[in-house]
Amino acid sequence: MSWIGWLLLLAGCARWPEEPIEEQARTLLTMEITVKGKINPYYYYYFVFDTDGDPTDGPIPIAEISEPFDPGNGWGTGSFTHYIEFHGGTFEVIRGGPDPSTPQVKLGPPFSFSIQERTLSVTVNLNRLKAQETDPDYTHLDLNFLTVNDLFLAGTFPPEREFDGLGLTGRQYIEEFDVRFDREISNSGLEGGTPLEMEGDVLDPDLDLMDWTIRVRHEP
Repeated sequence: MSWIGWLLLLAGCARWPEEPIEEQARTLLTMEITVKGKINPYYYYYFVFDTDGDPTDGPIPIAEISEPFDPGNGWGTGSFTHYIEFHGGTFEVIRGGPDPSTPQVKLGPPFSFSIQERTLSVTVNLNRLKAQETDPDYTHLDLNFLTVNDLFLAGTFPPEREFDGLGLTGRQYIEEFDVRFDREISNSGLEGGTPLEMEGDVLDPDLDLMDWTIRVRHEP
């Protein structure tokens, strides 16, 4: 049985009790990506979003690999405040930006997730991601989905590095996704989605994003 099969047996569609049952309002953000090949446990898959309210900057992949070059976190740059990493068969929700020298706060597993052969789906409760409970609710997000086969870290120069993200170059992030109301957008055009991604823009099919969906749901 493949590693995906074992994960499906052990986890399936998992849900974690990240907040007490009596917790009141929840804003659930679900992000789903599908690759042309299969989800590779040795690769890195990122669901990245920016809550700073500035549509002029957002999460993008580190594209240039030339020296001298500061690789930062080895995978993403631009502007973002949170990301979910899938690697080695597990998810981790992190509050932090592209500069690894600033605090990267691990928040544990997501609210729920699903792992399939070609598709990853993850749901987070936005109300639980704020640094302080008194912080205002998030209203708009800039989002991108980044895949990379190897991290470009300080002192390394991976010769076979490939990556993908939204758009032809991976730098066309989704701007100002409104999370104040229940809604859904997708790459395939469901419910008014914007087509930002197509297959074939990266050689490795396990990195090649071909579809995505984002939905938000409010629970009282």
